[in-house]
Amino acid sequence: MPGRPRILVVDDEPLIVETLYGLLERQGLRVFTAANGREALDRLAAGPMDVVMTDLHMPGGDGAELVAEIRRRDSLPPVIVLTADDQAARSLVRLGNVQVLRKPAGIGEILAALGRVLG
Repeated sequence: MPGRPRILVVDDEPLIVETLYGLLERQGLRVFTAANGREALDRLAAGPMDVVMTDLHMPGGDGAELVAEIRRRDSLPPVIVLTADDQAARSLVRLGNVQVLRKPAGIGEILAALGRVLG
C-alpha cells in the first residue's frame, strides 16, 4: 500500500487510544481509531488497514470477535492484540497473523511488534 502505513487502534479506554494515537502518529503512521469491535468493522469496511491493534475486552463488540470476523472476511491485515488476558489472546494466534502484547506494553515493544508486521 503506497504512502504511510494505516493503523487501526481499537480500545474502549480513551486514554489508551489517545496515547497510542499520538505515539504512532509521531512515528509517521496514519492512525484511525475505534472504541469497540463494531466500530472497527465499520472502519475496515470503509477502507483497508495495514495493521489492526486491538484490546480484547470491550463493550459493544470485543477484540476476539473482531479478530475472528477480520479473518472470516477476506481481509488479512496483521493484528496486534494488546491485553492483560494472555490465555484468551493466545487462542487467537491460531487464526493466523496475530501477535500478542501484554498490557501494559512499553513503547519499545509496540514499535518492535509494528516493525515485525510491517516488514
